[in-house]
Amino acid sequence: MLNETQKNEIIKSNISIFQKVKKLGIDFDNYYSDLYLFVNDDTTKIIDNYEFKSIVTTFKSAVDGIPMYEVPFAYEDYKR
Repeated sequence: MLNETQKNEIIKSNISIFQKVKKLGIDFDNYYSDLYLFVNDDTTKIIDNYEFKSIVTTFKSAVDGIPMYEVPFAYEDYKR
């Protein structure tokens, strides 16, 4: 389990947003190359520090109505 200092170091690091999510152990989903993140304190901090935050949108999951971030082209494991 990471403490807040460790989390903040990862969030502010120069690694990709996808690598940050994986290192922090955050649940995610994807649709093709788009990364989907549940909206919470940790993901909001990540998005706030994201270089391309202007292209990030939010939506409510059609399955359960939970708010999510959609981060275009951020899912690095996508294979064409």
